[in-house]
Amino acid sequence: MPRLFSRRPLALAVAISTVFFGAVSLNAGSATASANPHALTAAQVQAFSAGPARAVIVELADQHRNLGARTDMHARASAAAADQAGFLQELAAVHATKVKSFSLINAFAATVPAAEAAHLASEPGVAAVVPDLQVKAAPRPDAAERADTTKFKAAPDSPVALCPSNPKKPLLEPEALQLTNTAFNDPNTPQAQNLVDGTGVKVAFIADGVDPNNPDFIRANGEHVFVDYQDFSGDGLKAATSGAEAFGDASAIAAQGRKSYDLST
Repeated sequence: MPRLFSRRPLALAVAISTVFFGAVSLNAGSATASANPHALTAAQVQAFSAGPARAVIVELADQHRNLGARTDMHARASAAAADQAGFLQELAAVHATKVKSFSLINAFAATVPAAEAAHLASEPGVAAVVPDLQVKAAPRPDAAERADTTKFKAAPDSPVALCPSNPKKPLLEPEALQLTNTAFNDPNTPQAQNLVDGTGVKVAFIADGVDPNNPDFIRANGEHVFVDYQDFSGDGLKAATSGAEAFGDASAIAAQGRKSYDLST
């Protein structure tokens, strides 16, 4: 049951992104701090309450890398809460809404007036203020599309439509490449890789463990597709993890198609 992963030569960077986990809804006015450097004057409250509301994510500079996401979970949550307390009081003063605090990433999200968003970006201890955007998944194919073997290249002579009849022509995997119209075995099918080859593009994603030295993540010239690989959990790069989903995601982005995998064994 040989399968071949993507041939696209994209550079892959595993880095931080605006994907946050462990969200807990908070009342913006519930946090207290004995000395709040973010306390606003009446004039500032009036000024920073102006402008159209916008949803933002505020990433703080201190990410407490010495506190592991699993090993020091409670200490990490306490440290993040202490860092964010003054900011949350400030948000309450300008009548921010939809306030959420995060601890895996030291950050918080809120819908704030435009003037307050600009002020937050200038405050000490803030690394970035970015739009809080909804990322929509690609629509799932309907039954007719899934049955269309010319589109998804399932072998029609296979009883379960998984194994190709010719092992020298493996299936293109992962399936996400077809679902996103990125790549198809049939070069005549409209697909993104016919328009761009990904040269110079870097993609960041959050992984649960992946081996950057897998042969499919090394180009023919010996260059690795992973240009950066960071541990943001505090558990170390060699922490135990299945890595299955991460391997599939990384393969959808930048696997080189240099290795086939026999799933029958």
